[in-house]
Amino acid sequence: MLFRMIQISENAKKLSDEYKLHRGNVPWNAIYGLRNRIVHDYGNVDRKRHR
Repeated sequence: MLFRMIQISENAKKLSDEYKLHRGNVPWNAIYGLRNRIVHDYGNVDRKRHR
């Protein structure tokens, strides 16, 4: 599941600015940041917090 979350985060960065602008209710920065937390700080990811 973490691998899929990484994929979602990486692919979200490839979306056009126009697409993201029209979906302003999506926490884009949180999605990008989650990938970095999983990849670079796996041991400290609080799975309960990110549900």
